[in-house]
Amino acid sequence: MDCHCSSRFAATLIGPSAQAKVPEGAEVVAVGAVVAGTVPGRVSEEEITVFDSSGISLQDLYMAEALSRGGYSLAWLACEFETGLAAIERSIQLNPNDAVALSHAGWVKCYLGRGAEALQDFERCLRICPLETTRFRIYAGKAFAHFMLDEFDQCLACGQQALDLNPSFTPSYRILCAVLVVQNRLEDARAIA
Repeated sequence: MDCHCSSRFAATLIGPSAQAKVPEGAEVVAVGAVVAGTVPGRVSEEEITVFDSSGISLQDLYMAEALSRGGYSLAWLACEFETGLAAIERSIQLNPNDAVALSHAGWVKCYLGRGAEALQDFERCLRICPLETTRFRIYAGKAFAHFMLDEFDQCLACGQQALDLNPSFTPSYRILCAVLVVQNRLEDARAIA
């Protein structure tokens, strides 16, 4: 498909006005290249973005979500933590209010041993969406981050909150057992296990 020709056609038909046309010599690039950061988007207020979504609108609407999920999958399944985190962070740039992407970023930062940064992502996630259905996952992530920072009382509180929200989420049990062992509360750890 000739993107340049298609974009000129779309701008002529459905542009901001009936007279809308792409000027001769205007650079036309695929939106995916802008999203991926390989080419810049608008660089000044005077520039106009014309987006041709014909035939691919759903793909474009969910690009940020796909980056977030794909990045988390890379980190979790392939142990490509830095690459996965880069995709998730790009997703957050595209949609800064995506609670799931922030949660994914927090977990990957935990995998990387970056507890303080992970806590910031988890806390921002809860501020944005305090009733997020996966709060148990966020609190479990906060517990892991607090554990890395030797903040054992906060770890215990977050781990218990995660467990209260979803008793089937096994990472909550793992972190609670770990923090109880570190605190030399072996009987409590056995009871949780």
